[in-house]
Amino acid sequence: MTDTADREIRLTRFFAAPPEAVFTAWTTAEAVARWWGPDGFTITTESMQVVPGGMWIYTMHGPDGTDYPNWIRYRTIDRPRRLTYEHGGGGDFSAIHFEVTVDFEPVGHGTRVTMWHVFPTAEARDLVVQRYGAIEGGKQHLANLGEYLAQANGPERGRLTLTRTFAAPLAAVWRAWTDPVQLAQWWGPAGFTNPTCVFEARPGGRIDIAMTDPEGGVHPLAGTVLQVDPEERIVFLGLPGDPQGRPLFEVLNTLTFAAVPEGTRVTITTEVLALTPDIGVPHDDMAVGWNQSLDRLDDHLADPAQDIITTRVFPVPPERAFAAWTDPLLLARWWGPQGFTNTFHHFDLRPGGDWRFTMHGPDGTDYHNHSVFRDITPPERIRFDHLGPMHRFAVLATFTAHDGGTRVQFRMRFNDVEECRRLRPFILDANEQNFDRLAAVLTTTP
Repeated sequence: MTDTADREIRLTRFFAAPPEAVFTAWTTAEAVARWWGPDGFTITTESMQVVPGGMWIYTMHGPDGTDYPNWIRYRTIDRPRRLTYEHGGGGDFSAIHFEVTVDFEPVGHGTRVTMWHVFPTAEARDLVVQRYGAIEGGKQHLANLGEYLAQANGPERGRLTLTRTFAAPLAAVWRAWTDPVQLAQWWGPAGFTNPTCVFEARPGGRIDIAMTDPEGGVHPLAGTVLQVDPEERIVFLGLPGDPQGRPLFEVLNTLTFAAVPEGTRVTITTEVLALTPDIGVPHDDMAVGWNQSLDRLDDHLADPAQDIITTRVFPVPPERAFAAWTDPLLLARWWGPQGFTNTFHHFDLRPGGDWRFTMHGPDGTDYHNHSVFRDITPPERIRFDHLGPMHRFAVLATFTAHDGGTRVQFRMRFNDVEECRRLRPFILDANEQNFDRLAAVLTTTP
């Protein structure tokens, strides 16, 4: 606590760019025109002199068409470490006035920016928070800077963004990431274990994970936790290493967590900051590794009261197993328990696409089905929602290389716990019959 604690706003964010690049983005008219302000805002600069005592005069244009005159008077220009300035509004907004300090701290090959606003009174601070959404606007402001820097620094840095929604409450997903005991159970690609797993979920916390592949090879991951906003954000630097422990590259990972009606949405942005000379940007490997880790997290979060899981290893490569699930001619041959046949009416294999079909039971009963695909990632996973009309559940099918074949896992998640309990004995047997039929198709189809 300081004597300004009740009248200040502090915001911090990490960027995959060196301090010089971030400082430049903050102090040139061409750059600020591309990112300054909250989402939906644009600016017009009248004049900009970034020297002690110099002025930046500009107008922010809100998404609703409102214009907000602004002026900044620079006090300290300590390139590329610090900026201090006085910031005020013009016209109808002349009552808004505050002091700003921006620190640019090198962190590995990136930069931690801390933006510190100090208002003349607590009431003045509360006014901009309540009336103008200053805190959320400030977060968007820095996020827009991140987007600008990612583009300005070029794709060669390596930037990957993944989003996954887990059918589990936010608190449970957060614990799975921040409790090292849980993290060790799912971290890493399929088949990996983590006999050593240190993840100190606090700013400055240590990361030390000994990722071990199925053949016993060790892939160390060292790093430092940079930012933790409980149940909202984790930022950490990772240093994946070779079996001798030598770092291969440096990567900045930003994880955001949000409660959504379906459970919890996790967004991962990973940015390569530095590489050893003989390694290219590992885009494909990062995507595969992260997606397999997230599949394992999905399994870890499975609720036995809601989930029915069937797993089997088939002696074919993942591409062939995946094709049997996505080629409607093949799928119709094996889908359903023994004795059932299928008539497919519509099969639109894309996110948002419909799958409508009728299953014909051995006693002549017809069972109409409607599903909607949510995620198709060849040859790794398929997600779809079975919408009825008889039963409602979500399906995740994953395909993982295993001992020269493919481990296929079929998970059904019911919203209705009682329905899951009642159907479990029948479905477990039916799914095994389903996999028997899949095995027959895979052994007879080239």
